[in-house]
Parts: sequence; C-alpha cells; structure tokens
Amino acid sequence: MKIDEKINYWVSSEAQTILCGLQQKIETGSLSQEEFSFQRNQFLPHVPSPLQTILLEQLALRLKAKKKIFQASQLLFTKLNLEQATREIVSRHKAKKLAHFPVIADLCCGIGGDSFFLDNRIVGVDINPGILKLYDFNMRKLNKDFIAVCTDATRCNIRSQAALLDPARRQTAHSNTGWQDDSLSPALSQIEGCIKHYKNMGIKLRPGITVPEFLCDYELEYIGVKDECIELTVWTGDLGCSQRVTAVELESGSSISASISDIPDTFSHINYPGSYIFEPVKVLVRSHLFGVLANQLGLWQIDSQIAYLSGNEPVLHPFLKSYKIIGQYSLNLKGLKRVIKEHDIGILEIKKRGVAVSPEKVRKQLSPKGSQSGILIFTRVKNKKTVFLVQPFKRRACQEMESLI
Repeated sequence: MKIDEKINYWVSSEAQTILCGLQQKIETGSLSQEEFSFQRNQFLPHVPSPLQTILLEQLALRLKAKKKIFQASQLLFTKLNLEQATREIVSRHKAKKLAHFPVIADLCCGIGGDSFFLDNRIVGVDINPGILKLYDFNMRKLNKDFIAVCTDATRCNIRSQAALLDPARRQTAHSNTGWQDDSLSPALSQIEGCIKHYKNMGIKLRPGITVPEFLCDYELEYIGVKDECIELTVWTGDLGCSQRVTAVELESGSSISASISDIPDTFSHINYPGSYIFEPVKVLVRSHLFGVLANQLGLWQIDSQIAYLSGNEPVLHPFLKSYKIIGQYSLNLKGLKRVIKEHDIGILEIKKRGVAVSPEKVRKQLSPKGSQSGILIFTRVKNKKTVFLVQPFKRRACQEMESLI
C-alpha cells in the first residue's frame, strides 16, 4: 500500500476509533502488541487484512516514538518522518528561545516535531500534502494554534517574526540516513535565501556537517543529551550571537561557548599524561570546544589530533568522563594480556580514539578471565600509540577524597 493511502486511512475516523481502542488496551496491559500481531483477525474480524497490517504498523511507530515524544500514543507517524523528527527534549529547548515571538513559521514541518512544544501562533509549511495531513492531525490533537500550508518552503513568504527550518534529508546511494551535506532539501544555497527573508531563524543540521562559510556568521549551537550529540542548530538574527559556537548538554543544563576565531588558539597546550585522563562527551568533541574547557579547568591534550585531555587532579564536569590512570603501556598484545591477568580482569571495556583497532577482536585476543572489571583506552600520546588501564572516577570517589583532606 502506498504511503498516501496509508495516511488517508490513518486519519480516518474508522482507523482512529480502532487505534484508540487498541492503544488503551496496550497501555492498561490487557493486550500486548505481540498478541495483536499474532491474533489480529480475532481482534479485528471485520477489518481487511491490508488495513490490519497498517494499523499494526502505526502502533509499532507509536511505541518507538515514545522514546522521542511523550505524547506519541495520541499522534501519527511515518517511519521516515519519525526517524527525522526532533526529540522532545530538544524541541522544548528550542521553544524556550522562541517564546517571545508572536508568530513562528515551521518550514519543512514534517509531522510536527518542532511545532509540538511551541506556544506561539504557528504556520506549518511542507511541500508534501500527505505529510501535511499528519501535521494537521497531530497539531489538532495537541490543541495548538496553527495553520498548515502546502507549498515549497523556499518560495513562500510567511509573515512571521521567526522561523524554524528542518531540511528534509533525501536518501542517497551512499547513505541510509540521507544526512549527507548534498542531500538536504532545501539545499544549503537555498537556506541562505531563507535567512535573508526571515532574519531570525533556527536551522537544524546534522552535527558532523561541514559548516559553510555563510553560516559561520551566526551562532552554531551543538545540542547534546547524555553522551550523544543530537543536532546542530544554527541561530540567526536576534536568536544567536554572531560568529559564536556553543555546546549545551540538556539533561544537566550545562553549556560552554566561545568565539569561532578564538577556538584554534585553545589547542596549543599538549603534554604527557598526568594522573587522570578525561574523555569529552560527543557534543564537546563535535563543537571543537574541548580545548576551551581544558583551558578553563587547567587540563591539556595528550595529542594534537585527539580529544582526550589529562590533568594531575580529579575533575568532575558534565562534559567530561573522568578516569584514574592505573597503568600506561605500549600497544603490545602479549604485554597487555599479562596486565589483564595481573589485575584479575574478566569484564573488559575497550575504548579507542586515534588507533585503528577492533575492540571486539582485541577483547577476544586478550581473553580476560578474572573476577574484576577494567577499562583499556587505546589512543596516542604525542603521536605514539599508547594504551591506558584506567578506572572510572565518579562523584562518590571525589567526595571520599575531599573527606580525607
């Protein structure tokens, strides 16, 4: 069944009545999704098999969507639009920055991920009429003040004080996810025109994109949740600070920022490791702000090309994973096997950065059989391959140390 046919059925009153009943049974525990899958003819004897299949598909999408959006059980999704939808925690973060604007244009709105948590008047724009039906359905379910416009986001002139833009990621031959720089729609060249019209924009891009020069005039905000770098949002006009890079970790509320021109100067302090090694979380690495944080905390890099930091004192920070160095070794598997045996390690975690090794193969070759757990870090120190045996240094250990001082 074609996607437009699925959408037309999902938004129908018949499908909504059935989905609502099934959802209630699943949420109360009286029916599992697996039971419905195997006994759907029993639960829906008068519904044709093809429609049973797409009802099951929507239930599965809602279940998966709950990891991104709390209200997912009320909403409708497609597989691709769910994959590309903004997470709730990120949408809420962006909505706060836009709260004082009366009208927001949500360009390439999709199913509505960025619109769901806006309290402004919203104009949702998408070129796909089928997807816009889902947007309309979802926004009505959430009682939002909105209108939906089916048109090309680059050719319309919506009257709004600010705009969000989430370019569609077209699938390409060399990418399953379509997050390549040349697969965006609107293309980067068209995005420049959107900025000229709307002035105040929040533009969602993939975190690893090579940022074009014209976007470096604005604020680049790398958004992280735990140890994931979720997205890069470019804030233009009054929404951002000119020529600035920011990294924010949403769960802790921590952020760090620097001028784009100042960042290269922060990578000049390189030295041999001290007593501790620190692994920056991904949002700090993607934003290239780990050198800025290192300078703030009195830390240094152990290699000019690698994001591991070091210091002689323990540091606890939301942007860093902290490890106490137990031993430092050359990359020699026979020697490392002796180290693993001497430390009675049976559960072995292997981290790597800047060294081409396979953690799975190395773990198998080292064959840990002890009763303790341990962590090996394969990396470089001043361009020399090096392995560290470390143990995590957490808040409790820090508090115990402070009590002894």
